[in-house]
Amino acid sequence: MIVRDRAVAESINSRRVNEKYLPDAKLPRDLKAACALEEVSTAGMVFLAVPSRSILETAAAIRPMLQTRACVINLAKGLHEETLTLDRALANELPGVVIGSLSLKGPNFARPLLHGAPTGMTLALSDLTRSKEVLQVFEGSNVSPEEHLDLSGVEFVAAVKNVFAVIMGICDAIEDNPNTRFMILSKIIAECHRLLIHFGFDPSVMFTYAGLGDMLMTSLNDTSRNRTLGLLIGRGFNFVTQGAGPVTEGKKATRLLTQHTIATAGHFPLIHGLNEIFEGQKSPQEYFKSLAKG
Repeated sequence: MIVRDRAVAESINSRRVNEKYLPDAKLPRDLKAACALEEVSTAGMVFLAVPSRSILETAAAIRPMLQTRACVINLAKGLHEETLTLDRALANELPGVVIGSLSLKGPNFARPLLHGAPTGMTLALSDLTRSKEVLQVFEGSNVSPEEHLDLSGVEFVAAVKNVFAVIMGICDAIEDNPNTRFMILSKIIAECHRLLIHFGFDPSVMFTYAGLGDMLMTSLNDTSRNRTLGLLIGRGFNFVTQGAGPVTEGKKATRLLTQHTIATAGHFPLIHGLNEIFEGQKSPQEYFKSLAKG
């Protein structure tokens, strides 16, 4: 594990604990931490666990050090301005490298995972042989990986579900009852399915851990940052004009999806309505009323 903070590396190596982020979780004995990027030169399989805004910068930094035909697995979630999905942007940055997607694309939060809870993840890889090698890494663990062939589709649905979690939070903050909640959730699932078709992805991605599994967990669980953001917006907190954390991520993704679906806006009322909230053109209450009617 390559980390930025030397104190974190020392903590992992000497005490098997990441005291900065998860001090109550014991890490595996054979996990070693380092601070030098050059360590990737010894690995045939590299997992990129960095924020989406940093992923291309990190990829460019490790590119000269990667082995020939190395396998790089993206764990970040996000959309890209030009290529839409991060796997396509990584393929441009790392020509000749086998690109894959795994881990955070599934119903899993870090703490239950590290405490041994059975957890599902979706793996999508452009090389089926290398896919089997990645799956072998998880043999005997509490992780149950599944495979899907649509790499970009998995990347897309994993990023888009964060936007829908904000929407679910807004609606739950305004009207907290099971009837309304699951009416809105049904609309969310239907609109996400239409988005997959609109962008040419395999709609069966919807029925993976990365799709419905992650979407339901993130939309309905109060430990989700994006759902919490929606709850705060729905309760009147003015996070719309702020520019940090999930606010920035949510605004960027919503704006990008709105731009790409402008000609068919009527098919995507949830996305376009959320963009109007972020742009200050509609209140959360007006947004909720429009969804509850249609």
